[in-house]
Amino acid sequence: MAEDIPVIDEQFNSKTEHWESVIGKVNLCRLKPVIEPLPESNIIELEGEEIIVYPQVWGDLKYNTVVWVPSIKTFIGSDVLFLHAHPFTCEVSQKGRYKWYKDLEKFSKFGAELVVPGHVRQGEILDGRAFQYTMDYIRETERTLESTDSEKEFFYDMCMKFPDDVLLLLSNDMNASVFLGGREWNWSDMNDDDGTPLPRWWAED
Repeated sequence: MAEDIPVIDEQFNSKTEHWESVIGKVNLCRLKPVIEPLPESNIIELEGEEIIVYPQVWGDLKYNTVVWVPSIKTFIGSDVLFLHAHPFTCEVSQKGRYKWYKDLEKFSKFGAELVVPGHVRQGEILDGRAFQYTMDYIRETERTLESTDSEKEFFYDMCMKFPDDVLLLLSNDMNASVFLGGREWNWSDMNDDDGTPLPRWWAED
């Protein structure tokens, strides 16, 4: 969507350089696509059925795009949804994570039967559990930030809370080092203060 293009343009090259060192040159696409906005509407018609595209959705960056196909009750979650895979919660601020949580609350009420997360543990059934999993993980991130004082403590506690989840040494390690280890993470978009106060329950047990 047009609203998401500036973020992609700003982050593409530097993120490509970072991840090439992690996953290897041959595993990374360096061809930058030409991104054009959809004409007029965020609804695409295909063979008489609607495909609804939602821009500016909070997730592991500001912003993501998700897709809802009502006729087959299918939700494509991109990096808004995770299932048994540690999300990159350090990519946005506390307020951004709250907005992420609230977006998930809204989409979880659509009644999707097929839910495709951006990251998922191999072998998982692609159903609505991804909504609750991601919401639980975001809340546990806040609680663990309140209860720990060091990078190692945060990493260990999140490992114990989500012991069998993948991306342990990518997402969880990165979250711990950015939150409490002093690691610079220049792709975080913290410009999300719209004056809305966080509710008291947000970081509470």
